[in-house]
Amino acid sequence: TAPRGEQQTFDTSVVGVSEGFNPAQLVNADKLAIKEWWYNDPNILETDGYSAAIVHTDSLNSATVVSRTIQNDMGFDSATLQTFLDQVNRICSILQVMLSSIGLLALFVASIGIVNTMIMAIYERTREIGILKALGSTNGEILRMFMIEAGLIGLLGGIVVVILGWGLGIILNAVIRNYFKSQQVPIDDPFFVVKPEL
Repeated sequence: TAPRGEQQTFDTSVVGVSEGFNPAQLVNADKLAIKEWWYNDPNILETDGYSAAIVHTDSLNSATVVSRTIQNDMGFDSATLQTFLDQVNRICSILQVMLSSIGLLALFVASIGIVNTMIMAIYERTREIGILKALGSTNGEILRMFMIEAGLIGLLGGIVVVILGWGLGIILNAVIRNYFKSQQVPIDDPFFVVKPEL
């Protein structure tokens, strides 16, 4: 049904069934017939020409060269898969910098919290420190004792949080995969990954 209220039926032939984002595609002749009727212009191809063309190359490097030639020599806009990947990589780099900044800020706040906790622990344990000094402990030994204690608390907390984050990532990956499957989006890669170097 066109915006002007007219209705038209077009006969097409089904030549195959595909799954994914574009389950149905028309051949150029059918697209042209629909466009001529829609715009009420039987000469639309001669007046407007084609809106887009898809060029296939044998490799990604060839696609880049052909894309540059189309853009520079012919004056048309062109895009390749590499262009799309470069844009996605740029967006991912920006997101990575932002998330790293948030992580560094969280690390700074956590460090202040640990320092505050250790200072309070030292103030509350002045008698213990006094007894250790009376028994002959040096300042370095007492400092080492508190540093080892703080390190073990931090290590234990880090291990627990990494395990919790890894488990939460597995759960979120499963939820996202199920959602995409319900929407018939063919993405099966994990979104949240805990790498060994973390």
